[in-house]
Amino acid sequence: MIALDLPGFGNSFKDINLNYDVENQVSRVNKFINQLGITKFHIAGNSMGGYIAGNYAAKYSEQVMSLWLLNTLGIQSADDSEMFKDISENKRPMVLARNKREFEQLISFVFENPPFMPEFVISELSKNAIKNIDLNYKIFHEIHKIDQNKISFSLPLDYELGDFIKPVLITWGRQDRVLHHSGAKVLSKIVPQSEIIIMDDIGHLPMMEAPKVTAGQFISFHGRD
Repeated sequence: MIALDLPGFGNSFKDINLNYDVENQVSRVNKFINQLGITKFHIAGNSMGGYIAGNYAAKYSEQVMSLWLLNTLGIQSADDSEMFKDISENKRPMVLARNKREFEQLISFVFENPPFMPEFVISELSKNAIKNIDLNYKIFHEIHKIDQNKISFSLPLDYELGDFIKPVLITWGRQDRVLHHSGAKVLSKIVPQSEIIIMDDIGHLPMMEAPKVTAGQFISFHGRD
């Protein structure tokens, strides 16, 4: 299993002069895959990572054996989430924290039942968010294509995945406040071979809030082949 830090995140490069829209991120993931020499693989992503993974699968379907989308961004016709409603009212998206207090609010926003985090961990994570705030704002606006408080995805998954024929698993936390779980049903109509799992009492990050259960979904999904 390979978990990459996307450009702009984690320990990957952070160049504010680059473009971080979905097209460019898909291209960078493809270069990463080619550099490793991998020709067949399963691909998964959460939130923005799901948006990128879904578009990768649509563009390079011959490489992708299956697609796993967890609370994925990029579904244009899904119901507005709490965060999307805030954006339409010109409020700050909760995921863009500018100080420690806002970072603590972010944790409560993305989790239904926040895991225990020692104070020093929250402090260091908030410092990192503050340090990268300009880049985070740039990436957020470029990936969402926000114009006059409206979101218009450049490559919406409810269009791009229309011809994808490989197995697709869609996982979503019912209490997700970042992205509305209605997106799962929207995708299931576009991708009829997909399977949906809506997790009760789970927020935006099921792989962190219920890691064993979430991992078991993928294992079970392929165990039925």
